[in-house]
Amino acid sequence: MEVLTNRNKPIFIHEGYQYIFDKFGADQVTKFYRCRRRDIHCKGRIMVSINGVIEVTGNHGGYDESPVGIEIARTITNVKKRAMDTMEAPAVAINQCIEHLTVAGKGMLSSVNNLKQVPTESSAS
Repeated sequence: MEVLTNRNKPIFIHEGYQYIFDKFGADQVTKFYRCRRRDIHCKGRIMVSINGVIEVTGNHGGYDESPVGIEIARTITNVKKRAMDTMEAPAVAINQCIEHLTVAGKGMLSSVNNLKQVPTESSAS
């Protein structure tokens, strides 16, 4: 399943870290991604070539990869998609999306009231 940012941009996941597209290389084919954790000034970056080879540069500044964080990001993306695609009540969509989470994932998840306020394209208009 694809994971999206709050602005509906795709997130690249590699070895438990989340990366956001930054720019194309000089050849306009190679893609450079930066770590999503810029809030803690993370310097982690990856370069993805046209044949799919991934080269990791920089380091992640002492924080560990987070499989639970990826699980939460996927769940929030799923909630947003269901809000856009269906006419379900928010509580029903949220409950069905979070029922498969691990115990650790449920513990890290924002409260249900915060999830009901997750911005969607239709509510932003």
